[in-house]
Amino acid sequence: MLSNALRVTPPGTAITPATRRTGDERSGGGRSGGVELHVIDQGPGMSESERERAFDRFWRAADSYHEGTGLGLPIVRQLTRAGGGDVILKVAPGGGLDAVVRLRPVVEQPTGTPRRARSGQREEWVSVF
Repeated sequence: MLSNALRVTPPGTAITPATRRTGDERSGGGRSGGVELHVIDQGPGMSESERERAFDRFWRAADSYHEGTGLGLPIVRQLTRAGGGDVILKVAPGGGLDAVVRLRPVVEQPTGTPRRARSGQREEWVSVF
């Protein structure tokens, strides 16, 4: 996402990486809210239909003037969803794009080890670091 922002943001403008916690920390439960990772650029932005198509494999905007395969965002989405999160593209305040990766919280047992799903069930935890 950062690479995409660097390609489309005009010289002299800013790219802002940011994080934001979601939800509340619950005492005693070993659970905290998730986190959002933002990459906010001041580039040309994307229309609503372009933002929807941006996650299609090999898709590139018609006015794309740079090299690339159109696989970056689809890979980001697939990896994020595999961990129980999601990725969205929004219009940034003042123009440009706000690419957001939403990650869900890690649930830990009192021993400090992540809880694993039983055979045949989906994993109930994700660690990104």
